[in-house]
Amino acid sequence: MPLPLVLTALLFAAGCASITGDRETVPVRAADFTPAEIRQTTVLIRLGLPNLDDRRRSSFTADYEGALLDALNARAVIVKDTRVLGERDRATDTTAALARARDLDAGALIVVDARMTSRRLSVCEDSERPRRIESAVLAQRVEVLRAGDGATRLRIVEGLDVPVVQVDCEAGRARRRTMPETFSEAAERIVRGLLGPWPQPGSAMLPSFSRLRMAVTSRPSASVTSNSSAMPASMRSCTSASRSWPAGGSWCDFQRMTK
Repeated sequence: MPLPLVLTALLFAAGCASITGDRETVPVRAADFTPAEIRQTTVLIRLGLPNLDDRRRSSFTADYEGALLDALNARAVIVKDTRVLGERDRATDTTAALARARDLDAGALIVVDARMTSRRLSVCEDSERPRRIESAVLAQRVEVLRAGDGATRLRIVEGLDVPVVQVDCEAGRARRRTMPETFSEAAERIVRGLLGPWPQPGSAMLPSFSRLRMAVTSRPSASVTSNSSAMPASMRSCTSASRSWPAGGSWCDFQRMTK
């Protein structure tokens, strides 16, 4: 099945769903939490990509995992183990992952919950012509648990979601991100949430290890390159009528992506 049609089906299945389950959605930051706590960590990823065949799901999951590991590696976070799961029982997954973290002498477990969904978004609200658009959104939450006792050290529930539609309000245009672009931006938002922005030269706001780059993970992605050349021109254009996610990300007249 062509990629745009697959993603159309994915969005239809996701509907207006959000990350669900019995996990808490209240943000938490321990008073004494520091980024140094995740200097050596393990990672548990639960990624919801509904209504995809096994091959597509495996490919997209590998891309998401690779983007996150690359972003952590760029900030010199040593990831000792990574587990990627579908949407399952959270308590069981977390208990097993914490045990694994302790076995590896990791200081923390980073738990990432992500799911593709569809939303109506308000954009350009500060401009003369605010708009409402419908977009696929990669919704994300992240939690840092201390490996020793499972205590929640940090939980971020806002500011991590990535809309597929990217809007330039001043130029009056918009585009749909490619899948690799979406995953890369999603990973960067998670890492900024965990470690803060990249430190400026001479800044002491983060531990010194965040200014290094350690070659911990080398994980080339199977589908990092956009395959837009294999798609009909009509599917590569930005149209408000289609809920598909084109692999090519050309900028289009903003009028054509709004209602």
